[in-house]
Amino acid sequence: MQWDSGEDRTETDVAVDAITSAPSAASDDVNENDVGSRSPVQRTGPRKNRSVVWKCFRKVIGTNYAECLFCGVHISQENGTTTCLMKHFMAKHPDVYAMQLEYRSESVSSVMTIDYL
Repeated sequence: MQWDSGEDRTETDVAVDAITSAPSAASDDVNENDVGSRSPVQRTGPRKNRSVVWKCFRKVIGTNYAECLFCGVHISQENGTTTCLMKHFMAKHPDVYAMQLEYRSESVSSVMTIDYL
């Protein structure tokens, strides 16, 4: 497939770049001691997109559609959820989805490793 930059890259190359370059949800700074001490604060900015599908889709501005970065298909987000996006991702790009799950489990296991002595 020919990409915008003029280079020949496979879908897998693009998937690896998307997965490894985007920060994972497991890397969010969370301190267990702060969980109960946080005061409710309203955010003034937009909501953070935490779903894994946002590494493989981009929102189409001015619509309720998202575009798949691998095949270019536009999928409706009529209810504002990522369910349809995830179903497309799992059905049409299962190899990329498997890589993403593997990458996330490695990230979570590295964050969750605690030595009990």
